[in-house]
Amino acid sequence: MQHIRALGFDLFDTLIMVRTPNRYEAPQRMLRSLQAQGIAVDTETFLAAYWTVIRQFLDEAKRHGRESHNSFWISTTLEQLGHAVSPDDERIAVAVEAYFSVFLEHAQLLPETLPLLTTLRQRYRLGLLSNLTHAPAAHQILAQLGLTSFFDVILVSG
Repeated sequence: MQHIRALGFDLFDTLIMVRTPNRYEAPQRMLRSLQAQGIAVDTETFLAAYWTVIRQFLDEAKRHGRESHNSFWISTTLEQLGHAVSPDDERIAVAVEAYFSVFLEHAQLLPETLPLLTTLRQRYRLGLLSNLTHAPAAHQILAQLGLTSFFDVILVSG
Protein backbone atom coordinates (compact mmCIF):
# COMPACT_ATOMS: atom_id res chain seq x y z
CA MET A 1 0.00 0.00 0.00
CA GLN A 2 3.00 2.28 -0.48
CA HIS A 3 1.39 4.04 -3.45
CA ILE A 4 -1.76 5.02 -1.55
CA ARG A 5 -1.60 8.59 -0.26
CA ALA A 6 -5.19 9.30 0.67
CA LEU A 7 -8.35 7.50 1.73
CA GLY A 8 -11.96 8.53 1.27
CA PHE A 9 -14.97 7.74 3.40
CA ASP A 10 -18.72 7.96 3.18
CA LEU A 11 -20.42 9.32 6.30
CA PHE A 12 -23.61 7.35 6.97
CA ASP A 13 -23.30 3.67 7.89
CA THR A 14 -19.54 3.91 7.36
CA LEU A 15 -18.41 6.25 10.14
CA ILE A 16 -21.71 7.04 11.85
CA MET A 17 -25.21 5.68 12.14
CA VAL A 18 -28.50 7.43 12.75
CA ARG A 19 -30.97 5.42 14.76
CA THR A 20 -34.24 7.25 14.97
CA PRO A 21 -37.21 6.14 17.07
CA ASN A 22 -39.05 5.46 13.80
CA ARG A 23 -38.40 6.11 10.14
CA TYR A 24 -41.24 8.60 10.00
CA GLU A 25 -39.90 10.96 12.66
CA ALA A 26 -38.00 13.24 10.25
CA PRO A 27 -40.83 13.71 7.73
CA GLN A 28 -43.32 14.17 10.56
CA ARG A 29 -41.19 16.94 12.08
CA MET A 30 -40.91 18.56 8.67
CA LEU A 31 -44.68 18.40 8.22
CA ARG A 32 -45.39 19.77 11.71
CA SER A 33 -43.06 22.64 10.89
CA LEU A 34 -44.97 23.44 7.71
CA GLN A 35 -48.30 23.23 9.54
CA ALA A 36 -47.03 25.46 12.37
CA GLN A 37 -46.03 28.03 9.74
CA GLY A 38 -49.57 28.21 8.38
CA ILE A 39 -49.47 25.72 5.51
CA ALA A 40 -52.65 23.73 5.99
CA VAL A 41 -52.11 20.19 4.75
CA ASP A 42 -53.52 16.92 5.96
CA THR A 43 -50.82 14.66 7.42
CA GLU A 44 -51.69 11.44 5.59
CA THR A 45 -52.35 13.20 2.27
CA PHE A 46 -49.11 15.15 2.46
CA LEU A 47 -46.95 12.17 3.42
CA ALA A 48 -48.41 9.94 0.70
CA ALA A 49 -47.72 12.62 -1.91
CA TYR A 50 -44.28 13.35 -0.44
CA TRP A 51 -43.12 9.70 -0.75
CA THR A 52 -44.27 9.65 -4.39
CA VAL A 53 -42.44 12.89 -5.14
CA ILE A 54 -39.25 11.63 -3.50
CA ARG A 55 -39.32 8.49 -5.65
CA GLN A 56 -39.73 10.65 -8.76
CA PHE A 57 -36.80 12.89 -7.83
CA LEU A 58 -34.60 9.90 -6.97
CA ASP A 59 -35.44 8.21 -10.27
CA GLU A 60 -34.57 11.44 -12.06
CA ALA A 61 -31.27 11.63 -10.17
CA LYS A 62 -30.38 8.11 -11.31
CA ARG A 63 -31.14 8.96 -14.93
CA HIS A 64 -29.24 12.25 -15.03
CA GLY A 65 -26.68 11.89 -12.26
CA ARG A 66 -27.80 15.06 -10.47
CA GLU A 67 -29.39 15.06 -7.05
CA SER A 68 -31.87 17.62 -5.87
CA HIS A 69 -32.33 19.25 -2.51
CA ASN A 70 -35.15 18.45 -0.09
CA SER A 71 -36.60 21.92 -0.64
CA PHE A 72 -37.61 20.90 -4.18
CA TRP A 73 -39.24 17.73 -2.88
CA ILE A 74 -41.29 19.71 -0.37
CA SER A 75 -42.21 22.47 -2.82
CA THR A 76 -43.29 19.97 -5.48
CA THR A 77 -45.39 18.05 -2.95
CA LEU A 78 -47.08 21.23 -1.76
CA GLU A 79 -47.70 22.31 -5.35
CA GLN A 80 -49.42 19.00 -6.08
CA LEU A 81 -51.65 19.64 -3.08
CA GLY A 82 -52.63 23.13 -4.25
CA HIS A 83 -50.09 25.25 -2.35
CA ALA A 84 -47.79 27.40 -4.49
CA VAL A 85 -44.70 27.57 -2.29
CA SER A 86 -41.32 28.18 -3.90
CA PRO A 87 -38.36 25.98 -2.93
CA ASP A 88 -36.67 29.22 -1.81
CA ASP A 89 -39.49 30.08 0.61
CA GLU A 90 -38.24 30.54 4.18
CA ARG A 91 -40.98 28.22 5.47
CA ILE A 92 -39.47 25.38 3.48
CA ALA A 93 -35.97 26.19 4.79
CA VAL A 94 -37.32 25.97 8.34
CA ALA A 95 -39.06 22.67 7.52
CA VAL A 96 -35.82 21.23 6.09
CA GLU A 97 -34.02 22.12 9.31
CA ALA A 98 -36.81 20.43 11.28
CA TYR A 99 -36.40 17.32 9.13
CA PHE A 100 -32.64 17.12 9.71
CA SER A 101 -32.94 17.88 13.44
CA VAL A 102 -33.71 14.17 13.84
CA PHE A 103 -30.36 13.28 12.26
CA LEU A 104 -28.53 15.65 14.60
CA GLU A 105 -30.26 14.22 17.67
CA HIS A 106 -29.67 10.59 16.79
CA ALA A 107 -26.29 10.53 15.03
CA GLN A 108 -23.80 8.21 16.74
CA LEU A 109 -20.28 7.19 15.93
CA LEU A 110 -19.77 3.60 14.94
CA PRO A 111 -17.64 1.96 17.66
CA GLU A 112 -14.30 1.89 15.79
CA THR A 113 -14.60 5.23 13.98
CA LEU A 114 -12.35 7.35 16.20
CA PRO A 115 -9.56 4.77 16.61
CA LEU A 116 -9.65 4.04 12.88
CA LEU A 117 -9.48 7.69 11.82
CA THR A 118 -6.81 8.46 14.43
CA THR A 119 -4.59 5.67 13.13
CA LEU A 120 -5.16 6.38 9.43
CA ARG A 121 -4.68 10.14 9.86
CA GLN A 122 -1.09 9.52 10.93
CA ARG A 123 -0.22 8.08 7.52
CA TYR A 124 -2.78 9.27 4.96
CA ARG A 125 -4.73 12.31 3.90
CA LEU A 126 -8.40 11.67 4.59
CA GLY A 127 -11.46 12.81 2.71
CA LEU A 128 -15.17 12.54 3.28
CA LEU A 129 -17.73 12.32 0.50
CA SER A 130 -21.41 12.28 1.41
CA ASN A 131 -24.48 12.38 -0.78
CA LEU A 132 -26.63 13.89 1.96
CA THR A 133 -29.01 16.33 0.31
CA HIS A 134 -28.55 19.06 2.94
CA ALA A 135 -24.88 19.94 3.41
CA PRO A 136 -25.32 22.04 6.58
CA ALA A 137 -26.69 18.98 8.40
CA ALA A 138 -23.68 16.86 7.38
CA HIS A 139 -21.27 19.55 8.58
CA GLN A 140 -23.17 19.93 11.86
CA ILE A 141 -23.07 16.18 12.45
CA LEU A 142 -19.33 16.05 11.74
CA ALA A 143 -18.69 18.90 14.17
CA GLN A 144 -21.04 17.51 16.82
CA LEU A 145 -19.30 14.13 16.77
CA GLY A 146 -15.78 15.59 16.66
CA LEU A 147 -14.93 14.33 13.19
CA THR A 148 -14.28 17.51 11.20
CA SER A 149 -10.58 17.80 12.07
CA PHE A 150 -9.80 14.33 10.71
CA PHE A 151 -10.53 15.32 7.12
CA ASP A 152 -8.45 17.28 4.64
CA VAL A 153 -11.42 17.47 2.28
CA ILE A 154 -15.13 17.29 3.02
CA LEU A 155 -17.50 17.20 0.06
CA VAL A 156 -21.26 16.96 0.52
CA SER A 157 -23.21 16.69 -2.71
CA GLY A 158 -26.22 18.51 -1.31
